[in-house]
This record gives sequence, structure tokens and C-alpha cells, in this order.
Amino acid sequence: NKALQSLHVGRNEHIGDGMMYLYYNGSEYNQADRSWSWTRCRNWRRPALRWSRPILSGAGVRAGAGLRPWRHSCHNWPRTGLPRTRHRNEKAVFMIKELIVHLGDTKTGSTTLQGVLKEEAYRLPEGKSLLYPGKGLNHNHLPRSLSHKKEAERADHRFKGIFRAFKGSDDDFAVVSAENFQGVDPERLQEKIAAHWPGLEDRMRLISYVRPHAEKLLSSFAEQTKFGRAPGGVQQFYKQMSRHGTLDYVPRFRKWKAVFGERFELRPFVRSELYQQDVVQDFFQFLLRGPGAQIQDIAVANTSPSVAQIALLRKVHEAFLGDRDRSAGPRELAVLGRLLFAEFRKVGLGSDSGKLLIPSPMMGEFTKRYREDAATLDAEFFAGTPMSDALRAAPEKLSGPLQPLKAEAYFSEETIRAIEVLSSLLGQLGEHDSKTFYGLARGLLDTQRHKI
Repeated sequence: NKALQSLHVGRNEHIGDGMMYLYYNGSEYNQADRSWSWTRCRNWRRPALRWSRPILSGAGVRAGAGLRPWRHSCHNWPRTGLPRTRHRNEKAVFMIKELIVHLGDTKTGSTTLQGVLKEEAYRLPEGKSLLYPGKGLNHNHLPRSLSHKKEAERADHRFKGIFRAFKGSDDDFAVVSAENFQGVDPERLQEKIAAHWPGLEDRMRLISYVRPHAEKLLSSFAEQTKFGRAPGGVQQFYKQMSRHGTLDYVPRFRKWKAVFGERFELRPFVRSELYQQDVVQDFFQFLLRGPGAQIQDIAVANTSPSVAQIALLRKVHEAFLGDRDRSAGPRELAVLGRLLFAEFRKVGLGSDSGKLLIPSPMMGEFTKRYREDAATLDAEFFAGTPMSDALRAAPEKLSGPLQPLKAEAYFSEETIRAIEVLSSLLGQLGEHDSKTFYGLARGLLDTQRHKI
């Protein structure tokens, strides 16, 4: 009470405006249960609050300057009048109005979309607002906890954490975006939503984009090569995907439709089929159920490497591992490939060699293998025939002679030797302390991503 009197704080009387403050709520302070009331801004976005100074000590209220406000930015704080006080045990009434779950697929512009959402490089119609929860670029930690055994025990905690952000917001929309949902059983996702996101099942829509078969084969091979996971050629990679059914789209998307019904929508990742020929514009058109969003161009690039850059990355991984088995450092290989490819692209190293192609001898077998899947997908999910059209055009647009994947075919001996020495040195550092190496490389990669 002495502390309150010294600051001239009476019952339900605020100290200033524009920030969050504690309020005295009673004829006297009760040390037994610390019965304080507090208010919070109606439209606060993030739950992270920091104390400017400690409010209470073990003995109760600190004297004098011990009572300080919670500083928290809020553009919608009322500048006049006293906000309603709320007891600490009173539950929040905020909740997002609608949830949009972006499921990917991989290699369908997900990174660009996530960059726009994270950097808020958009403008919605007046009166509409959007929440993109979390600190990272995406929410791939959610599908990882559903598909990776090592992370399964974290699933409940992660889904609850996202829901806390939903409860702390009264935005019109919230978006969860994770392309790794591509490999998740939709029934498992539905179970977690029912268990940890109560009240949102009927206020949720899901969207996924699907890339035509031939384009997906090439982009996936390039991406896996970047990560050091495709030591063979395109033919070997195709046989692996065919054996695992990765490009058999119909069974997978039928299951998503069966689980989520009309809440799930599939769209072809074909430029002519997208709203304004752009996947980001198309997503916001889906979100708003019509036009109205203005999108700012940002420098988020996740382009596929050229055939020469693929060959050079293979040389990097080979020198990085040395005598070690390829399974020795999968995380290190992946982050190193991403970092070096970004530098190759920045300086133009190997960018003039042309794009990767499907070898002509295997093109006939490939189109025959996926002709039925493309036709069925068109019939069940799309108004036209975008997938069949793309598959028919693939032999002319995406096939060619067998391309060498040896760096010696594209670069000088001096360039290759320099790359080998650098990669070998990085490999020794990674082998000496893999955890520190990965942490530093990942931090650098995240820094580059935020330079938008």
C-alpha cells in the first residue's frame, strides 16, 4: 500500500496511457494471494511480454519505484478513458475468426509465399487483418512432429503453442504454412486439430498446390542434390520416386479430401491456372474468397540450380564428407548446400549452363507411367485438364540429351580445386564439432532469409 500511495495510484486509476499497466483492485493489497487485476490491449498480437522491472518480491510489494508498467506496443490502445480491468484468472475472449492451413506441396512457391506472410508484404482490404504466428519463416515443425519419430513427443506441445497465438488474437485470418505436410497422414493432422485447436474445425480451410509430374521430378532432384541426398542421376532418382509412389498424386489427395471434405481445396501449380499467374496472388485470392489484396514484391528466392551448379554442389558434398559415409552429416550437408548455392547464384557461378532436363530415352516411360494419374487428378479436382496438358508438353519442353553431372564438364581445374579445398576444410570443422558448425551455418542461413 505504501508503494501505491507513493505513486498516487488509487482504485482502478491508471498511471498513463498508450501502454499496458497494472491496476490496484481492492481496498488493500492482499499478500496471501497477490490479488492484482490487470488490463491488456484489445488487439495485442504477440504473447511475449517483458517486465521493465520486477513488480513483486518475496516479501510483497517493493517500495517506491518497484511498481512499474508492462511495456507492450499496441497501435489500437484507446488514448482516452479507462480500459476495463480484468482479473488475472479471467479467461481471454479473443480468437481468430478463420484459419487457413497452407499444405504446400514442396516446390510450389511455398518459400516465396512464406516470406510475404512473415514480412507482412501485403495489404488487405480495409478492416481485415491477418495473423502469421511464430518466429520462423514457416511452421514445418508441426508436420515434422507428426512424421518423424524422434520429434513425435513434441507434437502436443507444438500444436498447443500455436493455439495460444490463435487465442491471443482477434484477427480475421490466421495462416499456418508448412510444405512438409506433403508427407503427413491427414488423419493424424485431423486428430491433433480436434485435440488442441478446439473451436476451429468448422472455421478452417486447407489449400495445397500440386506441380505437374515432370516439373516435380526435376525440381525435386535439384533440391535433393542441393541437400546432398541424391548421389545418383535423374534416372536413378526417377526409379526411386516411382518405387515409393511419390508422384502418384491421386491416392494422397483423395485421402486429404476424404478427411477434410469441402474444407480442402487443391489447385494446380500451373502459371496459366493461377490467379494473375502468380501463386502468392492466388493464395490471397483464396484467403479472401476474391480479389482485394495488394502484394509487395520481395527478394525471396528458392530457384532451382542449373545443371552446372548441380554438378558443382555434388563436388562440394563429396569433398565435405571425405572418407565419411553420406549418412555422417545429413544436417550439415543440407545447410551447407543451401548456403553455397545462394552464393553461386549471387555471383553467377555456373548459371549460364542451362536448366536440368529429363533424358530423352526415359521420357516415353515416364509419360506412360503417370498418364493415368494426371487424367484422374484432372477429372476429380480440376475444371480443365492442366495436369494432362503439362504431361503431354513435357517431352518437348523438359527433355533432352543425357547431361553430364560431373563438375569437370563445366568448370576449370583451378575452380574445382579451390572448391575441393574449401569444402574439405569445412568438412573437417563439421567433423570436429558438428553441433557448433550446424548452429553457425543455420544462423547465417536464417540471417540471409531475413534480408528481404
